[in-house]
Amino acid sequence: MTTREIRDHTNTSASRLGGAEFQAAVVGALVGGAVGAAAMERLAPGHLRLVGALSGEAAFAQSLVTWFGLCLLLGLGFAYVASRSLNRYTTVVVALTSRSTTLRRLLMPAVRRSMLGTTAAGIGVLFGAAAAVVVGFVGVPVAVDVATDYRPSVPIVDSSVALGYVLTGTVIGAGYGTTLDGSLPTLGLGTDRGRGVVYGTLLGGALGGGTLALLAPLHLRYVGAVVGSGSVGRGLLVFFATAFVLTAVFAVTAAKLGGRGPGYTRRTAFAGICFGALAGVALSLFAVPAVVNSETQFTLASPLGDRAVLAGWTVYGLFAGYGYARGVEGGSVLPDKLVDRVGAVTASTLVAGTVGSVLLYLISPVHLRFVGTLTRSGTLERGILSVYLFALLAAVGVALFADETARRSGLRLGSAVGVLSVLFGLFTLPLYVNRVTTFTLQVPLGTPRVLLGWGAFGMVFGLTYGVVRRRETPLLGAERTRATVYGAAGAAVASTFVFYAGWPVYLRYFGDLAGNATFARGTAVWAALAVLFALGFALTLGKQVESSTPFADAVRRGAAYGAGLAAVVGLVLVPFFVDETTASALPLPHTDPAVLLGYVAFGGVLGATYRSTLPTDAETLGADLSARARRRRATLFGALFGAFVGGLVLQHLAGLVHLRYVGSLAGQGGSVVGSWAVWLALAALFAVAFRVAVGGRFDEYERRVRTVAKQDADLNRLLGGALDDTPRATTGLLVGTGYGIALAVGVGILAVPLVVNTATPFLMPLPNLDAYVLLAFVAYGTVLGTGYGVMLE
Repeated sequence: MTTREIRDHTNTSASRLGGAEFQAAVVGALVGGAVGAAAMERLAPGHLRLVGALSGEAAFAQSLVTWFGLCLLLGLGFAYVASRSLNRYTTVVVALTSRSTTLRRLLMPAVRRSMLGTTAAGIGVLFGAAAAVVVGFVGVPVAVDVATDYRPSVPIVDSSVALGYVLTGTVIGAGYGTTLDGSLPTLGLGTDRGRGVVYGTLLGGALGGGTLALLAPLHLRYVGAVVGSGSVGRGLLVFFATAFVLTAVFAVTAAKLGGRGPGYTRRTAFAGICFGALAGVALSLFAVPAVVNSETQFTLASPLGDRAVLAGWTVYGLFAGYGYARGVEGGSVLPDKLVDRVGAVTASTLVAGTVGSVLLYLISPVHLRFVGTLTRSGTLERGILSVYLFALLAAVGVALFADETARRSGLRLGSAVGVLSVLFGLFTLPLYVNRVTTFTLQVPLGTPRVLLGWGAFGMVFGLTYGVVRRRETPLLGAERTRATVYGAAGAAVASTFVFYAGWPVYLRYFGDLAGNATFARGTAVWAALAVLFALGFALTLGKQVESSTPFADAVRRGAAYGAGLAAVVGLVLVPFFVDETTASALPLPHTDPAVLLGYVAFGGVLGATYRSTLPTDAETLGADLSARARRRRATLFGALFGAFVGGLVLQHLAGLVHLRYVGSLAGQGGSVVGSWAVWLALAALFAVAFRVAVGGRFDEYERRVRTVAKQDADLNRLLGGALDDTPRATTGLLVGTGYGIALAVGVGILAVPLVVNTATPFLMPLPNLDAYVLLAFVAYGTVLGTGYGVMLE
């Protein structure tokens, strides 16, 4: 591909994944999954088994299948990110190789073979590093803790796991790029039919399997027993494998009945319903009992009649047919009517679901348990889930059939939904409970307070949907989607570190609210709340934040929002619900400074990330970033890698005790993870100081280095070529090394031992002249400066 073809290709694919991008993502995921599995089995086999535990069993075969499923999600995520930035980074690679002889020698063989592959592999390195932290260190152990009986430590900080994810990300990127430019043989997945089969399998398998998991989990256990483990996770894996085969069969049989032309999606979805129902009868009512009876110790009646099972297979058929048709037509998975209404659907579901479940819980927990019977379990957790599902179905229905009414008047929509919700609580719910359980409820059911709760649910739903739809800029459309999601992720991570460093027990209270007072469960609950809080910010103060808003103003707005959360959520709501719903107790109001600081930090990082993620006009047009934005990203890049290099030197060369000394500055000397968190926080502060001290005078330093080098023949021979090829990187290396030496003297030798000796129970030599401790600070400064210069280059 030429540079112009690359630019045209990435510009046209920035809004959605087309056939070529989807195919490249799948190929990259398969190749990256294979390489990553081999690397993980060699470097961190325990982590590979932990991934397998997500599907119910930690055997190697199970772990391998689950790992490939995870890599498929990573591949699609990489494609989403790369399709929007590949042009920019390819231009950077071309510019750097044209200016630097060293880089040209290193990269030109790979660039000649596949320019996109080389660029995507570089993006894959960063993507793999991010996946290591978000998925490997936190996501997988948290998911295992929440979904299984295993209790892994959270986070899992392991350099072998990180290396495995970096290798996986690199190969995913290389596979993605080489497939796009034709350097790698295709798998035919970019064809209409191949894409349709994958869409149909993913959509039908996820929704059909989810329906079976909610309504007929015992049936999934029987399905799992066919291949050796009677777990729901194993049953879902078998269901997905069967769904892939059946969708391929559907593509060459029933899908042809739809014919092409107007109404193709509707006709194909109807054919899918019929196909799914027939598959359910043939497989689940006859084949599964026969295989279970012959291959396991269980004895099942044949046919095994269960309307919930047939409902699950019918849902599979409906969405497999729909997904297949959308893939063949080359459209997005969502219906066209929903594409611009995703924000309203998401906002009304989250807000109304939260308000409705909280009100029903406060008014009548027993009533909420009855609502939980809609998903086959009369627990409070299932009751809350059912309220959210009810809100989601209502939102999708309104988006498809009553959007114009909702846009004109959210109050009218809220009144209508409120009336329907009250009728549901009065009549539909007790009739359903009487039919499917042993309880006998009176019809109509409900006290005035319960009916008031359902009415309030409807009003909040209608008002939220109407407000979001009337916004000129869709809340979760394109740019604002990224800003909200990235803001939630960054703020959740930052506040989690603050909570953990200040009072780690606090996160366990969130886990206690969800039934298990573990750090992992609490982190998962806080991450879910972070999404809700970020959505609230986007609906309120986010309207006043644009890419042109001064960075400090965005941080102030976010911090003010965080202070509001601290006053409402931290001071009142969390202790109230902890006291009312658990055996634990918190003072009301809860005024712990570390907790309140965590909420303010959440808001500040949310505002900063939200503002920084919104594209400027220059970004939209493909132009270069402003000097200020480049300096910010250069600081972040250098600080991240400098902190990891310096931390590794401190832990492995100086000794773990010196890392614990750093942790003791914030009361985390007894925890390796806490000590790392303190070190990373200090590294961030040092990086900000570096930017303030050096950033505005970087060009002046570059001129001084050139002048000194020209005046000294030996120094000119040493630095002359580097200054010609990569002047900013070379200047950054020299300035960063000097900054690292200053940190070693001021912080390593004097400040750290002084604070440790006066503010903690530990004792350090003062001055601390340990050579490896000083090397850690110098290495941090050197990598910080080099990374800063490389990003400015």
